[in-house]
This record gives sequence, structure tokens and C-alpha cells, in this order.
Amino acid sequence: MCPQSNPRARLIRHGIAAGALLFAASAGYAQRADPGRDPDTAIEAYLEKNGLRELLVAQLEERIDRTKASKRIELVERLAAIYAEMLETAETSEERIELVERGRALLEKTPEADSADLRLSLDRASFTRGERLAERARLLLGTPDDRREAESIFASVAIDLSRIAKSTNNRVRTLEKQEESAGDIDPELLGEALSKARRTRSMANYLAGWSKAYLAEMTGDKPKAIEALAHFGWLLNAPASQPPTIGRIPTAMLEFEHVARSVVGSAVCESVIGKTDKALALLRVVEESDNTPAVVRDELPARRITILAHGEQWVQLAELVENRRAGDSVGGELTHDPLSAGEARLLGVLSLAALERIDSSKSDRSRSQRKEIENLAQVSLADLAARNELGHMLDLTIRFGVGSLSDDGFISRHVRGLRDYQNARKAHAEAGDDKSPTEAPRVIDRYRRAATTLRSAFDAPDASEHASPRATDAMLIGLTTYYSSGGLRGSARLEALDDAATWLLRASEGMDADPKRQSDSLSMAIKALDDAMELSTDGSFDRQAKRDEIALWFLDRFPDDSRAGALLIRLATSEGVADEQGVALLQRVPQDASAADGAKRLAARKLYTLYRTARPNQRQWAAQRYADAAEPLLLHDRMLVSSGDDSAVNRVIVRGRRLLDALLSLDSPDTARAQSALDLVRGVIDAQGDRDNAIVSELRYRQAQIALATGSEAEAQRLVDELETMSTGDTYRDATARLLHRRAVIAWRDAKRSSAGDEAIIQWANRVVDHGGRLLLTLQESARNGDTATDSQTDASALFALRATIAEATADLWRYNKDADARDLSIGMHESLLRVEPNNRTVLRRLAELAEEAGKSETALDAWRRLASGLTPGSEPWFEARLRQLTLLARVDQSRAVAALKQHRILWPDLGPAPWGDRFADLEQRLGLVEVER
Repeated sequence: MCPQSNPRARLIRHGIAAGALLFAASAGYAQRADPGRDPDTAIEAYLEKNGLRELLVAQLEERIDRTKASKRIELVERLAAIYAEMLETAETSEERIELVERGRALLEKTPEADSADLRLSLDRASFTRGERLAERARLLLGTPDDRREAESIFASVAIDLSRIAKSTNNRVRTLEKQEESAGDIDPELLGEALSKARRTRSMANYLAGWSKAYLAEMTGDKPKAIEALAHFGWLLNAPASQPPTIGRIPTAMLEFEHVARSVVGSAVCESVIGKTDKALALLRVVEESDNTPAVVRDELPARRITILAHGEQWVQLAELVENRRAGDSVGGELTHDPLSAGEARLLGVLSLAALERIDSSKSDRSRSQRKEIENLAQVSLADLAARNELGHMLDLTIRFGVGSLSDDGFISRHVRGLRDYQNARKAHAEAGDDKSPTEAPRVIDRYRRAATTLRSAFDAPDASEHASPRATDAMLIGLTTYYSSGGLRGSARLEALDDAATWLLRASEGMDADPKRQSDSLSMAIKALDDAMELSTDGSFDRQAKRDEIALWFLDRFPDDSRAGALLIRLATSEGVADEQGVALLQRVPQDASAADGAKRLAARKLYTLYRTARPNQRQWAAQRYADAAEPLLLHDRMLVSSGDDSAVNRVIVRGRRLLDALLSLDSPDTARAQSALDLVRGVIDAQGDRDNAIVSELRYRQAQIALATGSEAEAQRLVDELETMSTGDTYRDATARLLHRRAVIAWRDAKRSSAGDEAIIQWANRVVDHGGRLLLTLQESARNGDTATDSQTDASALFALRATIAEATADLWRYNKDADARDLSIGMHESLLRVEPNNRTVLRRLAELAEEAGKSETALDAWRRLASGLTPGSEPWFEARLRQLTLLARVDQSRAVAALKQHRILWPDLGPAPWGDRFADLEQRLGLVEVER
């Protein structure tokens, strides 16, 4: 073996070299913890504790080479045990062969060790590998090389195990004599040694017997079978070197697996020799014993099938199979339970091989039983079909052909259909992409041929007796129709896709017992309808409804299927699916599905749309929903950007802006989360270098929103000033100014409602005037420049409301702070408001009061007059306005006031209801009018 392929050489070259410092460190640590331990022991303890098995092997091999022969035994025993474990887990035959060679070399180094036990351990590991290969070979699984390897293993270990059995038998005899002599040897130690030697002898004979039994069965070597029987005799109470006999078998010992399997192994050997009846009798001993372990009992049917087939007792085998398949009576008729997949495969191998021999040789002894053999072959294929073991069916029919199955019933047609379908799929793969419909004429012809064969099976007279494989045929008909549709155009292709979906749906209805195939069939039906919907130009409402119905059934039955995620996304994006329903579908995508990330992103987009279009009473909830969905995605994309994924940059910016929009729209803005999102977006933009000024302006606006929400009005104002210097800042400057103004207005009105005191009212009124004035100047300038459509009804109303608020605030500055300048400004603003809305009662009343207090009597009189003329005569507000008008008029022009009062009395003889009548009477008295009896 070349150095490059030698695992030990690789281990020493790479493992020890790379682990030298590790060894030193671990040894040093171990010695500090336990000064009494030597470095080698410390190293090995560390490697074993940390599962560094290959390095431990290299350490032990190297240590054995430098240890004196007299002190090697314990090290060799440890290393041999590790070799045995490695043999069990070795993945290639080269590794196993190399490990066996190393084990043999190890034993040669220590002839003084208890080599029988060590060799037995190595041989047992090799035997286990050979047994697995032999069992697969019985079923014609694996490769010819696997079979040859198994024969090589058995031939090698059989020789060594025979030697071990012989040498340990001699040791047993020696120890027995010592025990009989009752010498000076400690009886307890002697008994322990004798017990150990007997166990080794039994196991060596057991493994040697089965090694030779397998060799005999695989090669037909009768002498080897006789040798194996002698080994089994040691365990089954036979005379020395004699085969077991039924009368001497210790049935009470059959509770031990190796004893029960020795009887089975004896049956195998008797079958090879040609003694079929004796072989069957030995199996009955095991079967009829109540002590037989279940694991041994389970393998008896397969052994009996093999023995009857090798003994050419096909009629008896047919009875055995019929009895084994017999189920309960339903409606007076017996049902059939299919054989297990392994038993059905074995029966197929044996019966089809026999038919092949019969067809190739006119003198074959089984020719007279051909009908029974053919029926058994049909049963094996039928039961494989019932178990949905299509791979086994195809493998057997490819190996043996189907010409020997002359029956034209469902099974033979089914097998031919499977073969034709496999050939079509193979041709499709050779032609290119075999996941989509093909346009290659040669491949289409093969699919159509397969469809014809499969339809023939589906419609066979006895098809109803084979429900499960018939459902398989329906599925394959659907698939052949789908894959061959690529050669069609227009309505013909749509019809083919619809037909494919119908067959696939029909197949799924018969697959309740097989979820895997049912999910595959439903998934392909959905795919066929999806393809049809993409090609259709008529809206395909009925087709989409059918697709959605199948999809919902699929999702209900297979929510954890790997395809569920992509299917949910398709449903969520289907035409006519409302955003709310789409979100609900997307949120059902499993977290571990490959489509989970895409579903979360699509759900977030839909949630943002729902937030933007939400009604006012639902907007808060919609904003929170979006924020909860978008925030994890923003963090994930930010990590992608940090790792160098430039495609995530735009996603961070867009999603961050939307998240800020939602978080800051809440009645109580979530400033902590908003600030985090803002920092993430700014970080990405700063790293890019090439800034979009419009986005930078927007982020300053968002920062101002956060500042106001946290009470930092100065910071918000600073950001407004910054925005005024930016070419793209007008929109966000105005928006920020509105925020400042709105916050001041809310605080001002709250101060008045809560009776917070004159100082608080004055403070906030000043801010309303300050922020409102700036905003008003900005909006007016924009209007003059044509930047804002101020002539629209909405903008005109907004400007009026802004002026009215400033006018009211300046009025408060006069009322609470006696600010005459504010009063005069308020009067002017109220007058300008009346030019827009001449009859606005609130404005008229406030103007009347302010003007009266400012000594502008004519202005006040005009305001009271206009206010009264707009009110309903006789109403309480009208009497108040009329009284205030006449009272002020009396101070300005008494004669006019007297005339007005006389006119009032004519219209209202009692001057008005209380308290207005008394107040008007008082005014008459002050003006010197004659008092009238009331």
C-alpha cells in the first residue's frame, strides 16, 4: 500500500505532528493535577476524554513500539479493543482491510498476551461486516465486489476462528483437569478462568460455524457445510466434532440468541447438503420453543423460504406463502396481508431465478412446477407493489426481465409500465432538465409509450384487487402526461396539463396509507395547474380555484413538508387574495423551511401596505404589526451588509425608513426602537459614501420626531434649521415645523384645560406663535413660488386653521400677560381671517372682545353687529351679542344707543328672558330712558 493511501501514515504524518503541542499541554496539565501520573497516561486520558480516537490509536501504537515486551500486554489489549470499534464504523473495504492488517500485526508483537480473546474480537468485527454483505447478497443487493469481499472475509476468519476454537478447547480441558485435581490453585480464580475459556470456545465455534455456513450457502460447498455443523454441535450438545441432532438440542438454552441462531445455522447447512426435511425440522425446533428470542423468530420465514426454494419444494413453498399472507375474514372473504419487503424481495429473487433456469434448460427438475413458481413470482411482485417498493420491483424485472410472466393481469402490466416509465425518465435526464416538460420528440414518444402501458395496467380486469399499486399507476400516468406536454401548444397543452393534474389528484386519493407519495402527487398536481395558469390568457378562475383547493388540502395534511413554504407564498401572491389573507398564509410558513425568509419579507411588505391604508381606528395596531415583522428583518439585513452583501444595502434603507414611519406614527412613539432603526440606516448610508440627499433629509425629519417625542424641542428646532439649508429639505423642513407647531398647540391647550397656571399658558402660547409664525411664513413663501397648491380647498383650510390658532394664541398672550403687541397682532389676524370667512362666529366674537379691550370701538361694534346678525334672533347667544353691541354703542354714541334700545323694546316688549331682560333694563336706566312697568 502506497504511503499516501495508508491511514496510519496519514495519521502519524498529520495527527501527531499537529497534536504535539496538544499532547505536551495536556500532559503538563494532567501532571499538575495528579503528579503521580506519567506523561503517556496523561496524554491518553486527555485524548480518550475528548473523543480523539485516531490520535489515541497513534499514541498507543507509538508507545507499544517503545515499551518492553513484558509490559505491552495491557496496551495491546486497549488498542485491540479500539481496533474492533473502528472496524465496526469503517466506511470502505480498504479501511477495514488496513485495520485488520494492523490488528494482526499488533497480535504478532505480543505472543505472550491472551491472544485468543484479542483475535476473537478482531474476527468478530470482520464477521459482522461479512454477515451484512452476505445477507444483502442473498437478496441480490449490492455489487459483485461486495459478494467477493464477504466470501474473502468468511474464508479468512473461518480459519482463524477454527484455530481459536481448537486452542481454547484444549485450554478448557487443561483447566478442567486442574479443577478435578484440586491442587493448590485458588478455586475462585480457576473457576473464573474456566468460565472465560468456555465462553471464548463457544463464541469461536459459533462464529466459525456461521462463517462456514455462509461460505457454504454462497458457494454451494457441501464439505464446508459439514465443517460448520461440527462447530454448531459444540453449542447444541452434540458429541465432539459431530453435527447437531434434534433430540440432543438443549431447548431450554434457546433463550440465548447465539444458541438459537446456531440451530438456524445448522438448518442452513443441512439445506446446502441437500437434507431439506431435516433443515425444516431444525427450524421447527426454534419456532416451537417458547424461549426463542423475537429477533431470531423474525428471521425464520425468510430462512424457510430459502430452504424450500433450494430444495425445489415449490408447492410446499406456495402453501407457506399463502398461509403467511392470509389475513382476517371480511364480508365472508379472506383478505391478504402482503409479505414484508424483505421476504417479498427474497421470494422474487428465488422464483424469478428458478424461472430463468427453467427457460434456459429443458432438463431442469423444477420444470414440472413452473406454474407454482410463476405464481410465486407474481405474488412477490404484487406484494412489493402493495408495499410501494417500486425500486425493488424495477430492479428485479431489469435483472430477470418480465418475459417469464406470461400472465396478462395487472401485475405484469404494472411491471411493464414501471419499466417504460423509468426508461422515459432516463431518456429525459439524458436530454436535459428532467424537472420540466420536455420538447424532445424521442423523449415524448417514450413518455407516451409509458402512459399507454400504465393505462393498460390501470384498466386491467383485476386492477381493483391492487389498490395501492393502481394508485401508483395513476400518479405515473399524471407524470407522463405532464412531462410529455412540452411538445404541445395552445389549448392542447392546457388540456394536457389539466389532465395531468386530474390524474395526480386521483392518485393522491388512494394514497392515504403512504403520506410521502400522497404529498408528492398533490405537489405535482399543483405544479401542473400552476403551469397551466401561467400559459392561460382567459383568467383561469376555475383553474385557480381548483389549484387553491388542492393547495389548502396539501397544507392541511402536510404542514411541515419542505414544499409547504413555497406553496404558501404562491397562494399568498395569487390574484384576488387580499393582503390580510396573504399575511395569514405567509405566517404559516414553517420557520425551518427554505422559503421562510422570503415569506417573512413578503409578509412585511403586505403589512406595510395594510398599515398605510388602515382606517384611523386601526392604524395604531397596524403600525405595531408591521414594526414587529420588519424589525428582525432589518437587523438580519444589516448583518448581511456587514458581511459584505451589497445587495442588502437597499433593503436596509427602505425597510428602515418604513419602520421609522410606523414606529413614530404611534400615539406614544416607540423612540428606543425608532432610534435603533435610524442608527442602522444612517450607518449603512454613511458607509456607502454616496448619499441620497432626499433620504438624508428624511432621516433628519425622523430624528426631529424622536427629539420631540423625548422632549428635546431645541434639538428638533436645530434640525429644522439644518433642513432649511438643504436643497432637498423643504418637504421635511415643513413637516418638522408642523411637528413643532402641533406639539406646542397640544401643550398650550392642555395647559388651559388643566388650569396649569398663567405661566405655563403664556410659555406655550409663545411657542405656538413662534413655531406657527415660522410655518406660516414658509407656507406663504412656497405658495408665492408656486411650490404648493395653496388654492386647493384642503390647503386653504389648513392655512386658515394655522392663522386661527396663531390668532387665538396671541389673544391669550394679551389675556394672561397683557402683551399689547400680541393683542394688536391678534386683532389684525382676526380681521384677515374674516376676509376669508366673514361670518365665522368664533373669530367675530374674539375680534369684538379684543378690539373693545384695545379701544377700537368701531371695529368692536362692527364685529358684535355682524355676530348678532348671524345668530338666531331670540337665542341666548343673540341676546348676549346684542347686549354687548348696545352697551359698547352707549359709550360711543348715546343717541344711537337710545334709538337702538327703543327699537329693541318694540320687538321685545319685555326686553328678553332672564337674565337678559334685566340687563337690558339696567342699560335703559343708565341711558335715562323712562322706566316702563314690567
